[in-house]
Amino acid sequence: MKMKQPEEPAVIVPHTVLEVEKMVIAATQEIWKSCKLGHGRPSLIGVPKPQPSNNFLEGDSKASDLETQCQQSYKLAIFDLSWEVIQDIYAEDQKLISHNG
Repeated sequence: MKMKQPEEPAVIVPHTVLEVEKMVIAATQEIWKSCKLGHGRPSLIGVPKPQPSNNFLEGDSKASDLETQCQQSYKLAIFDLSWEVIQDIYAEDQKLISHNG
């Protein structure tokens, strides 16, 4: 009796380092622009959480509705995590400034 080989699961979200890196860069650039970072903003206090653009959330036009929904959820998670990292970086900068100032 032959054992049936398990099928490889279909990967419908970007999962390679390069694909994820591209999404993180795109998310960071969107956050950077929408929050006007890099213009001497010393802190993120009072800055509302940015929302990703439709362009950022766009999925593969050939994907099914379920695949598109999964891809959008994944991209939203990447965007939210990127925002959290930026907040952490700014918080660390504030700690350094207050300790050295």
